[in-house]
Amino acid sequence: CGDGLTLILTDDGRLYTTGHNARGQLGLGHRSPVNTPTVVNDLADYYIRKISCWNQSAAVTSRDELFVWGSGACGDFTAPTKMI
Repeated sequence: CGDGLTLILTDDGRLYTTGHNARGQLGLGHRSPVNTPTVVNDLADYYIRKISCWNQSAAVTSRDELFVWGSGACGDFTAPTKMI
């Protein structure tokens, strides 16, 4: 859980998100709040192993790829962006 949002990681590695989204921290490609759990489509082709969230969110895949989104020092990412 983060600052007004929730990330839900299922047993089969799918990622859902819901809540506030002023800085794109839901990773859905927009800044509108979402009231029901919604799959993060940009990560649907990945098996997610670990997640972290607050005003920014992160996910690590089964291939050790790191994706981040949400509030950042140099701007906001509204959709998951691959870092490594």
